[in-house]
Amino acid sequence: STQSTGTDRIKKTRSMSLPFNDQKVHELRQFVQFVEHNPQIIHHEKLLFFRDFLVKLGAKIPNAPEPQQAKHEKTPEHAKHAEHEKQEKHEKHEKHEEHEKQEQPVEHEMKDEDKSEPEEVDPDLLPPDNDPPAQNGDDSREVSEDDSDAACDLRVMGIKLQREHKYEEAIAKFTEAILKDPKSGANYATRGACFLEMKKPNAAIRDCNKAISINPDSEKAFKVRGRANRYLGHYVESMRDLQTGCKLDYDDTTNELLKFVTPKAEKILKKQRDHEIKERQKQEEELRRRREEAERRRQQQEKFQPPQDEDHFDGDVPPGMADAMNDPDLQEALNDPDILQKINEISQDPTKAAAYAASNPKLMKVLLKLQSMMGGAKGGGFPGGFPGFGKK
Repeated sequence: STQSTGTDRIKKTRSMSLPFNDQKVHELRQFVQFVEHNPQIIHHEKLLFFRDFLVKLGAKIPNAPEPQQAKHEKTPEHAKHAEHEKQEKHEKHEKHEEHEKQEQPVEHEMKDEDKSEPEEVDPDLLPPDNDPPAQNGDDSREVSEDDSDAACDLRVMGIKLQREHKYEEAIAKFTEAILKDPKSGANYATRGACFLEMKKPNAAIRDCNKAISINPDSEKAFKVRGRANRYLGHYVESMRDLQTGCKLDYDDTTNELLKFVTPKAEKILKKQRDHEIKERQKQEEELRRRREEAERRRQQQEKFQPPQDEDHFDGDVPPGMADAMNDPDLQEALNDPDILQKINEISQDPTKAAAYAASNPKLMKVLLKLQSMMGGAKGGGFPGGFPGFGKK
């Protein structure tokens, strides 16, 4: 009878109605599959409630993951590889510093308070990768539930291969997942993270750009892109991505990297602001100079006012004077300070015209044109002519 009662309870439970739809059940199945392949994720701070629930049910919970600093020491082979890379970076940094010391002149070693401190070398910078872009999926095609499930399984397999440092195989699985479900930002972000572990920051950035275009709240894409930009020395872009990643989902590792890149980014931004200020000041100075030059020319032209002669000037503009002031050749000549000065002197004493013109061909052309425009009248007074000028 006890067995019969248990069977009845199972049947009754199976017939119960669920308080959520099939889509939620599908998502729960995907989550369980992910936890099966990554059991330590159960210790994530956002899943502690679920871990406590499993403990109450009597489930066996795996040990918490190792601290972050021991992340790459899971196997002796990997620890040896990490130590080797660290030694290579240290030796490379020492050689770089020694090379700089040898190339610097002796006088550069002297203390100079006016010069800014030299840039600190970032030994973890990576050379930019120039591989062709990885294959992406067709965004326009419809994704079925089966395709979505298959993509999730492929992504989980890729993560497992990535943890085993089988990066090429992992990339292949992530690409298959993208082809199955090209509308999942998680597929692109996960492949981007793998590319970054392969020291391909540009490839990682391309995938993260795609992931963010699909899901603007993809904290993983922002964090991976922030790390990739850091390895390329793009500290401003790195700071902004890491800030966004921490806002979406804070973690200590990302925050520590943010603390590293922020001073470098702020220094770059300060230089940019200083450069913009200097450029703006140069433009304002050039504008002021042009305005002063225009004002100087205007004042010089105002000085070029022929003296009034009762015999030739009745209050109106002398004959030919309006045409003379509008003549482009005369306008150009009047911009010459030497020509303008001599014409001003001739306007006060027209008898000087002949002597000045004899020693200055350019001035002679101007005086001839003025004389022809104003009728070539004889006698004193500038508007009426230049006594002794033009006679042979």
